[in-house]
Amino acid sequence: MYKYSVILISLLSMVLFVWALNVEDEYGARALGMGRTFVAVADDGYSALWNPAGMDFFRERTLTAMFSRLYWGVDNDAIGQGFLSYIHHWDGIGSAGITVTQLFSNIWWETRAVFSYGKRIGGKFSVGMNMKLLRNEVVKSNITYTEQPGDVEHGISNPAEDPFFAANGWNKIGFTGDVGAMYKPNRKLTIGLMAANLTQPDMSFAGIGAEGKEPLSIRVGASYWIKDNILPVFDIRYLNDEVNGKNIIRPHIGVEYWFAGKNIAVRSGFNPEEYAFGFTYRSRKSLDLQVDYAFIYPLSDVRQTGATSHKLSATLRFLPPPKPLFDLALRTTNMSAYPQNAIIGEPINIKAVVENLGERDVDEYKVSLYYEDPEQGWVLAAPVKTVKEKLEPGAKKEIEWSWTAGQKGHYQFFAAVDDDGIAIPNLHGSISEIDEDNNKGFVEFTVFPLPEGTVSPVENSLEISQVTLIREEEPIVPVIFFDPMEHRVDDRFQHMLSVISERLRKNPDIHINLYGYYNPESDGDIYEFGEKLALNRAKAVRSVLFHSFPDIRDQIHIVAPPAYDPAHYRSGKSEDHLPEDRARAEAENRRVEMRTYVEGFQDWEPTMFFNKNSAEIDVNALQTLKSEAQRIRQVMERNPEVIFLIEGLVSADEKNPVKLAFDRAYNIKKALGDILGEDFVKQFSRRIFIRGNTNRYVDRGKARIGISGESLIFRPMEGKWAAKDFELQQDQTNFVKITSHVEAGVDSYTVKIVDENGNTFRVLAQGSGNIPSGVPWDWRDENGNLINPRDKYYVQMDIKDRLGQRFTTRSEPISVNVTKRQQEIETLIIVQFVFDEPTSESKFLESRVEYIARKFIEKALEPKKKLIAEVGGHTDVIGMDFRNRELSISRAKKEYENLRQYLIYLLGLGSEAELDKWLTQHKTTLTYKGFADSKPYIITKWQEGELVRKKIGENTLPEGRTINRRVVIEFYMEKEGQKKATREEVPPQSRR
Repeated sequence: MYKYSVILISLLSMVLFVWALNVEDEYGARALGMGRTFVAVADDGYSALWNPAGMDFFRERTLTAMFSRLYWGVDNDAIGQGFLSYIHHWDGIGSAGITVTQLFSNIWWETRAVFSYGKRIGGKFSVGMNMKLLRNEVVKSNITYTEQPGDVEHGISNPAEDPFFAANGWNKIGFTGDVGAMYKPNRKLTIGLMAANLTQPDMSFAGIGAEGKEPLSIRVGASYWIKDNILPVFDIRYLNDEVNGKNIIRPHIGVEYWFAGKNIAVRSGFNPEEYAFGFTYRSRKSLDLQVDYAFIYPLSDVRQTGATSHKLSATLRFLPPPKPLFDLALRTTNMSAYPQNAIIGEPINIKAVVENLGERDVDEYKVSLYYEDPEQGWVLAAPVKTVKEKLEPGAKKEIEWSWTAGQKGHYQFFAAVDDDGIAIPNLHGSISEIDEDNNKGFVEFTVFPLPEGTVSPVENSLEISQVTLIREEEPIVPVIFFDPMEHRVDDRFQHMLSVISERLRKNPDIHINLYGYYNPESDGDIYEFGEKLALNRAKAVRSVLFHSFPDIRDQIHIVAPPAYDPAHYRSGKSEDHLPEDRARAEAENRRVEMRTYVEGFQDWEPTMFFNKNSAEIDVNALQTLKSEAQRIRQVMERNPEVIFLIEGLVSADEKNPVKLAFDRAYNIKKALGDILGEDFVKQFSRRIFIRGNTNRYVDRGKARIGISGESLIFRPMEGKWAAKDFELQQDQTNFVKITSHVEAGVDSYTVKIVDENGNTFRVLAQGSGNIPSGVPWDWRDENGNLINPRDKYYVQMDIKDRLGQRFTTRSEPISVNVTKRQQEIETLIIVQFVFDEPTSESKFLESRVEYIARKFIEKALEPKKKLIAEVGGHTDVIGMDFRNRELSISRAKKEYENLRQYLIYLLGLGSEAELDKWLTQHKTTLTYKGFADSKPYIITKWQEGELVRKKIGENTLPEGRTINRRVVIEFYMEKEGQKKATREEVPPQSRR
């Protein structure tokens, strides 16, 4: 019994010592079966201990376990080994493993926890490292002691009470690390290097120094596959631990043979300490289980005990889950360029669509755009775009560039996704995709030069000795008249209705109410029939209004009785007139009237009250406007015909009512800057109207504010200047020279005369195909009217080529120089009146006096010899002559006084006397006169080469009579002739 105890203690001591020196190569039945030659193989779950650099050369995740019974045949103790390891891999990051090993017996435990990391660098080289926690322990609880006779005499006591362990403890903990490297120059050859226990920690309980350190171990080896199934291996191991005064250097050799199918392998190995052989079975199925066995026969003195070792290990290999695949696509079919046919210098918009056809989100990718330049080669058209927006599987992202061509040509542009642009036209990206062939698309377009050309008249100035310019405004009468018993709209009203329709389309917040009327004497006195006839007349007008613009339908409304009396007389009953006037009066009663309102403001009319005989305002009373400021601004911005109207009113017992009513409205307008903002007043100054209303008195002095749309139906149409009393010689015909170069071919062209605002005065030539080299021009428009000496004109050529490219050029300015005398006659409508009344037809026309006053001041400030302005009152032919004469004078006088008030206000003057002085200083005369029915309204214009006078105030028609019930202002201005004009050098202008 004693013999076996001595052997056991000796063997355990040897094993523990050898184990301490060889912990890194004690595990893995496969490696041990090859004679511990594994530093250049390291391709399974034991690679963390043999060479951590090998972990990143295989892709399976491994879970490995091993148990060994050491030195079978030795009694009284069971010495064993345990091993558990897991290795994991990450794309691009490397591989990591955790390993726990144990050597254990009844009274001794050694535990090692190893954390490993390996990373492949390039495709052939890899490095790795281990961090190790070491722990040795004497298992005190397993020590038993039974006192024997003579123990005391021989100094034998209970080991559990040994003073050594009491002083040094029963366990020891240390730390160290390993490094490894592996090189695979080709598929068959592998070279490995491993250095273990770099810090050589002292694991002895008492800290005895060098003798207790874990020795440094360095192993280098190589393996080579022969025919893919025979693997010879050779290692050399250096151990920094002296034996007989020398460090240990030992060779190791081994060989492994795999049978067909590589499910079964046998191996053998040899080193100076042992001989070994073993075998392997590997299932190579979805559950890839590998079982290794090794038998180790010691060649040292231990073999005398008959002890051998059996190693059994198992490895479970997990293939990594299938990687979600990346696949970005950019297709030619999803690329576009606009315009397809561009001009030099014009931006071209290029679009491409990136699609994620893969299975993974892409958080960031690059897209390049490039083309091949004939001289520079491949060129990036724009900086590479980096898109940092997640693109999910199945999603699409549109990428857009803007590029401008510097020269003409046919271009083919390429766009590529996952391309950083450094290797164009080849792809150079960072995303591993299953299909790199779908990453590129192209689009083609053509760049042409802009059509070119010039136009230049031979003469830029026409000299004439004298000319008279005439312009009259043409009034709009928003009343449609009908024949007896009829509800069809006569063609003579089509022009007026088309103007109103066009204005209505541009003013979406203005609405029109239509009121139909009938005349009992001429349409029948049965009310039910007359009411139906009146409604049918309103419906007919509504149909004509929205015929050209159906979208204005909802802005036109028919008002039905009993909201009003459809038999109401406009010009009185027949018996109230002279026999010769009765038919005319009845014609005015058969009508449809228009009235407007602004949506949202139809019931909005703030009122401000004043003290008696005072125009001083209470600013606090205007604060109610502030809450509506934004709404007022919006409606005036959307509707160019909407006006802001301030109307001053007076009571019967107040002094100087005309001035007082005007001042009340004027003072409110001056305060608007503080209430609605100075920018509002500045923006809409020409559409803020004031009116002093003395047509009727109110119970208390006040001012009313409103938003009106009456301008839409009452604002006169501005006439064109017509020239007369001038002579042109035949040899004064001008000639316009033309040059052109249109590389893509002419689709169409126009050569015309335009004014400073771009309005066409006359078309000289137009067509398609070849552009003429010149064209004559007689200084007139197509009707024979001379260009206005007040303005400048240009010859303009517009070209469109067959690719849709447009070019416009203008000549130097063209003008007329009057050398002796220039006379201007302009007629502006101030107001129109209801039949036989001094009352204005509309508040808009009544307040339009401010517009007239501004025009008056502009003319008075012009250089001139003299200016005469006459306010003329007019009536129609209905009624007695003396009554019409008195009515026309009263109408003219009232508007004359209103005009003077506005002039004082606009000029900043303090009195009537100051105004008279100002008029004298500016060679200006202002008068008024009543003409009764002696001057029906006539407008003058050129038509088909002749100057014609058209009577629009035709007293035989009801609308003509309505026009004649008017007050107008006629300006007569005479100017001195000018010296001969000098040629003004202005470079031609071009635009697309």
